[in-house]
Amino acid sequence: MTTTTPTTEYEATVAALRASVFGALAPSQLDDIAHLSDRRHVEAGGTLCAQGAFGQEAFLIADGCVSVLVDGAEVARRGRGDIVGDWAMFEGGYRAATLRALGALDTVVIDAREIDLLLMAAPAAAGVLGPHRAETR
Repeated sequence: MTTTTPTTEYEATVAALRASVFGALAPSQLDDIAHLSDRRHVEAGGTLCAQGAFGQEAFLIADGCVSVLVDGAEVARRGRGDIVGDWAMFEGGYRAATLRALGALDTVVIDAREIDLLLMAAPAAAGVLGPHRAETR
């Protein structure tokens, strides 16, 4: 099987969505989400979001890995295909953790205003977002 490297930001976003919980969506649904989403790149050691800061977006890790820090201590690591930063959307908008890039990091930014659209398009995503997330994640 031959794999091709995405050539545009849009194609990279669709590829990241396809490799995540949203992978079961129809191509038209992936297209809708890709057009609503933004991308964010963080250099190694950079902070994607900081504990205690206000934020209304979640991040789908397209490439790379983050360290999840609570009060300065690493509590988890998340990588490609994982959704992070989503708790702020359910907990009053304040970040429960700092997310630090362990290497170069590329994410798909999902704004809180788009979450309803995402959940309507992919109800299975509710199981990996915020308070509905399984304890083992």
